[in-house]
Amino acid sequence: MLIAAIAALLSLPGTLVVTDEALEEINWVWKNKKIRWVEIQEIDTEKRGSAVTVIGSGRRKIVYTNVYPDRPRFLFEIKKHCGDDLPSNFPNQEMNSGSVI
Repeated sequence: MLIAAIAALLSLPGTLVVTDEALEEINWVWKNKKIRWVEIQEIDTEKRGSAVTVIGSGRRKIVYTNVYPDRPRFLFEIKKHCGDDLPSNFPNQEMNSGSVI
């Protein structure tokens, strides 16, 4: 039972926070990750289907997967802050700014 409880806690997704300065993943158990928009070095959209990996300086990664809500809003925020400096395979689905991550 204890192992199952620990596994359940570790599998809880964090919260993604988007500000004008940075993208931050706040976790329940693990250390929080923060990547400032100017530190983004790569955006990978090829792995694991709908996952989007944002890679910052020092190879810090924030991975957006299907456990988080509102993928269109996340993509909109990346497009808004990174402009045209996106990979050619960046999803071109409709992106709105009206919802909250």
